[in-house]
Amino acid sequence: MITQEAVLQILRQVKYPGYSRDIVSFGLIREVQVDGAAVGVQIELTSPAQEVAEQIADAARLALRNGIPGLTDAHVQVKVPTPQQAASTPGGMPAKNRLPHIRRVVAVASGKGG
Repeated sequence: MITQEAVLQILRQVKYPGYSRDIVSFGLIREVQVDGAAVGVQIELTSPAQEVAEQIADAARLALRNGIPGLTDAHVQVKVPTPQQAASTPGGMPAKNRLPHIRRVVAVASGKGG
C-alpha cells in the first residue's frame, strides 16, 4: 500500500534545479493524494520560471514511477505564480507587528569587518 509518507520520501530525491536541496525541504509540496495505485502531487513554486516548473514536474513523475512499484498513475501538478503575483510580495513590516509610537527605525552597523 502506498502512503503519503512514502511519496514524500521519494520526492525528497527530487532536487530543485540549481540547488542541492530537495523540493520537500524547500516546502514546495502543497498536497499529496493517494488513491489505490495512483498518486497525485501538487507543487507550488514561488518564482514564475516555467522551465523550472517543467523540470521539477518531469523529475517528480520519474522519481515516483521508479520509486513506487505497482504505481499506475503519477499526476504531478505544478502551480507557478504569474510575474505580477511574484512581484507583489509585500515589503516592510506587517501592520500588526508595527510599534504604535515608533515612526522610524534606524539600523546601525560598524562595518569594521573583523
